[in-house]
Amino acid sequence: REARVHFVEPGRDSRWRVAATVQLGAFETEGQANSAWRKLSSRFSLLEGSEKMLVPYNSGSRHLVRLRAGVASRWRAGKICEQLKAADENCFVVR
Repeated sequence: REARVHFVEPGRDSRWRVAATVQLGAFETEGQANSAWRKLSSRFSLLEGSEKMLVPYNSGSRHLVRLRAGVASRWRAGKICEQLKAADENCFVVR
């Protein structure tokens, strides 16, 4: 099942809201972020039902794409991150 994708502009108010987001990585291209999402979502069932979010980010002269999962609660975000870290993946709860 393909997740819905939300492109988020930094600093812009959006009608779409989630209770918490989990940052799964930052990538040089949208393609790399999408590839990482496919790999992670196939390995970790807790990502099912979350919203894939691609967030453009500028770090100096570098342009990156942050990959995040939007979820309904901080509890769920914490559980997702806990499971990812137990499998030696990196993540953190954003909000």
